[in-house]
Amino acid sequence: MSHEMFEYDHALYVGKPAWHGLGTVVENAPTTMDAMRLAKMDFDVVMSNPIIAQFKDPNEYYQNNTKASKFYATVRCDTNEVLGVVGENYKVVQNEELFKIADSLPKAKVETAGTLFNGAQSYILMKDDEWAVNGNDEMHEYLCLMNSHDGTLSLSALPTSIRVVCNNTLSWAISEGKQRMIRLKHTGDIDSKIHSLTEALAEWHHAKDRFRSSVRTLANRRWDRNQTQTFWMEMYQMFEGDVPRESDTDKNHRLRKKAMTTFHTLSETFDKEVQQFGQDNAWIAANAVTNWLQHKKRRTTEATVANKLIGDASRDSAKVMRHALQLV
Repeated sequence: MSHEMFEYDHALYVGKPAWHGLGTVVENAPTTMDAMRLAKMDFDVVMSNPIIAQFKDPNEYYQNNTKASKFYATVRCDTNEVLGVVGENYKVVQNEELFKIADSLPKAKVETAGTLFNGAQSYILMKDDEWAVNGNDEMHEYLCLMNSHDGTLSLSALPTSIRVVCNNTLSWAISEGKQRMIRLKHTGDIDSKIHSLTEALAEWHHAKDRFRSSVRTLANRRWDRNQTQTFWMEMYQMFEGDVPRESDTDKNHRLRKKAMTTFHTLSETFDKEVQQFGQDNAWIAANAVTNWLQHKKRRTTEATVANKLIGDASRDSAKVMRHALQLV
């Protein structure tokens, strides 16, 4: 049986395409170390000598070169490309370390591995389990490992789920007030931190159980159309602001048209899924909102990947689900 691999700056996908659906095809599912090579993540990063700041005096008679002794450039060894500027206490975590963490979790299998922004950020999506809400609404559970070489991200681990029908990512933090992301700064004894991270991830099934319980609570609560539309209005106000009253001003007309278009989109998504799954409940109403949030802005593919995994889209989706839980 063949397996597909899809590539994006550079990314490896085993099996079906991931939600950004780009790539090429290879034979056979690779090991985690093969995945690192095939995803073109097998490069090291080093910290350069202190960076040099160049400037001219106000009269532009001469130019000075000054060492910024507390700042270093992080550089890809294979291309000599500068990925970022970091402080003197920064500790590089190589991509290989990310894959060693993945190898320590035998129940989860690497499905996606790749880099963003020319290698400045790297990620691994590990698939853990599949289940269905009310029997037919498929959910795929993942652990996302992320790292950066430019100082923008800590070494991070975040459990997340993808709802197959709409490719929405859903944070497991929907019943809590903060993301269940583990973050480790690139400073201090980084080896001990990685060991602690590996130990913590061995217990991530507890977060999985809480997430599933919250989803089932939403899926078992029927909402009539008035309740659903009230919820949508509250969500629109949370993310876009109040809907202005009708008036003759061009600005208010544009804002009202934007709101009405959004409510039409939410209604279309909701009605389609009610027909598909044969039920109308708080879970489907909330997912209409998360679908709108995750697809409303035009982004580059790289930005979409980062935003869905750890950015505003992930945090906003968690807010939607938490608010829905408060109403059931």
